[in-house]
Amino acid sequence: MSYGQSKTVFPYQLTKADIPQGFMLSGPFSPDDKALSLSANNGIVKDKKLISQIYEKMNVNAINEVYVKSYVPGEHAEDALEFYIVQYKSKQLLDKEQLKLPRDKGSRFLKKNSYLFVIRGSGYGFVKQVNVIADRLKQRWNLTDISN
Repeated sequence: MSYGQSKTVFPYQLTKADIPQGFMLSGPFSPDDKALSLSANNGIVKDKKLISQIYEKMNVNAINEVYVKSYVPGEHAEDALEFYIVQYKSKQLLDKEQLKLPRDKGSRFLKKNSYLFVIRGSGYGFVKQVNVIADRLKQRWNLTDISN
């Protein structure tokens, strides 16, 4: 199955049109990833240990679950575009937690209601792709940018 073995359906889903041309879903996963129960890309994470891996300073007790998807620019690429939708237990908890988010050029943070959208690139030159995805999703879902 997928991350965390959950079957929950999120109200927001990426489409093929959201991802820059030439990128594909990442995988297979390394032994370290598999040790954390990451067995397939594109899934829902409810496991607090896995959620804490996304950002160290996140209060995992304020989060219900996280939708995760990762894309790479080629079959054997180590760099990736990562996409997370973090569902907080309330809008107020998200508003409080957003102050802890790291501010770097490789990440964009958007929100709507109790959902935090995280788009980040773990590779040189991915800032442009991160910005393209973030701007597209911001417009499509009427998201508020909280990156700065």
